[in-house]
Amino acid sequence: MPSHPLNRDTQLSIAIGAVMSRNEYTQDPAPVIDELYRVAGGRLDLLAAEVGLWVGSNDDQYRARLVAALRTLPLDMDTRSRSAHTGGAAQRTAPAATRALPASATPHSVAAWEPANVKPTQQPTTSY
Repeated sequence: MPSHPLNRDTQLSIAIGAVMSRNEYTQDPAPVIDELYRVAGGRLDLLAAEVGLWVGSNDDQYRARLVAALRTLPLDMDTRSRSAHTGGAAQRTAPAATRALPASATPHSVAAWEPANVKPTQQPTTSY
């Protein structure tokens, strides 16, 4: 058991994301949306944040039906009413390809998210 268990909001966010990921290729989004509301309970703020993040990073031809249905949900995606840690609606729902990268970033690079002044560590050499 971890010494610091996840708080309830984090657990709920994970559960909401899991519903969307588990059903991402569905052709009938109505049961998925029903399940999302059931899982979220009264936490529409977390549902809006997680739907925005998921839609923004999964908007492609394969998930188009679910993404289109999620975009029509009557969730409060207004940036003025969102808490600071969840970011704005435009940022949450922007396709991942259009989000700003650091100036040092190169496409498809894990190192792009590291500070520019961090040098990669040298791999240890082994002799056999």
